[in-house]
Formats: sequence, structure tokens, C-alpha cells
Amino acid sequence: MGWLWSSSSQPPPQEEQPTAPSLEAPAAPTAQQASTPNDPADTQLQEFLQLIHTAGDESSKPPSSSSPPTTTPSKDTKPSVLSWLSQKATAAANNKPDEAPILDPLSESLLPTEMSCAQTFELAWSCSSLGGQFMSMYRHGNMRECSENWDDFWFCMRTRAYSGPVKADLIKQHYRNKAYRKYGGDKPSSEDVWERRTEKVPLGSAFSTPLPVTEEEVSAARERMREEERKASIRDAENI
Repeated sequence: MGWLWSSSSQPPPQEEQPTAPSLEAPAAPTAQQASTPNDPADTQLQEFLQLIHTAGDESSKPPSSSSPPTTTPSKDTKPSVLSWLSQKATAAANNKPDEAPILDPLSESLLPTEMSCAQTFELAWSCSSLGGQFMSMYRHGNMRECSENWDDFWFCMRTRAYSGPVKADLIKQHYRNKAYRKYGGDKPSSEDVWERRTEKVPLGSAFSTPLPVTEEEVSAARERMREEERKASIRDAENI
């Protein structure tokens, strides 16, 4: 049985191993290829960094002693946010209406001295909403301008820190200017239809004048009272 453990004297033929292909080192990318980004975000980053370097170089240059350079704005140059805000602020300042004159004592006493910021916001928001504009189209046939409502809200927010007579005077001036813009000068107002009151109505005197009553109305009222008494007597008899 020794032949089971015997081994051949000749070694087995070795299998030829496949030769690996020679790997050549890739050529180093050129400077142009390395600096060219493939991602659009990288392109924006490169432009941003270049803009920073350009601004730094311009700020580091000393000003020349000669005449100051005059720069002409290009048509393609987009206005910055600060310039846009300054233009809006200047336009708002130029469009600011003049202060309304002081009214007569009766009209001055009717001007409001209080203002609710929550109420003004709700009015402005409802006016600007889709439902508010739909209601305006349904009632008036056109879109409604809501700038006046938002002006009331922002005025209330600016004056909420004040108190006492100072705040009351500011609110009165605000409503005085609103009335002057609508009805001041030669603009049409309700005074074209009826005369305004020159004095306040005494307390308790409103709707106190008796109406003229005719004989027919008196007899009709008596007939109604008799009918009510007759119905009441019938109900009492049924309950007994």
C-alpha cells in the first residue's frame, strides 16, 4: 500500500502564468486642463474668487496724484442691491405729500387718536389676498390698490413705541393727511352734496324729535292693539 503515498519523481509541469500588461504612468495633466473645472458650481466659484482678487488688487493700488479717473457706467452693468434700494428710498422721499393744514376744531375732534396694528395688518392682508381681489373685481370691476392699507400698517409699526399725547398727535396727523389727499383742495367730497355741521349735536338730542302722526295711523294702531288683546284673551280661555 506504499504506492498510495509515493510521489512521482518528476515535478508536475508548471503552468505558464500570463504576463501582465505593462502599465504606463499617465501623463500629468497640463495646467490648462487642471484649471478648467467640469462642474458649473466650480465655474461660479472660480469667477467669485477671481472677482475677489480683482477687487483686492484695485483697492491695493495707490490713488494717482493726477486728475481723478472718470468711469462711465456700462449699459451691461447690472445695478446693485444698494443702488436699487437708494433709488426706491429717494423716489419715496420725493413722492411724500405735503403736510395737511390744521382743520377746524370740530373736524379735529373727530380725528382718531388710536390705531390697532393687528387690525391694519388684517385689512392690508385681506386686500392683497386672492379673495380680497376677487371681491374687488366682483364689486367694482377692477383690481384694488392696497398700498394705502400697507402704509397704515407700517405707520402703526413705526409709532407703536410712542405713547401719550405724542402718539395721539402722530395718529391724528396721519389721518389728517389721508383726508387731505382724498378730499383736500379742489377734489370732490361729500360737502358738494350737503353742508357739514358747524357744531356738535348735544348729547341725547339725536333722534328725539317726534314724528308727525296722522289720524289714520292712530286709528290703525288702536285697531292693532284691540286685535292683540282679543287674541290674548282667547289664549287665556283655552289654558283654563
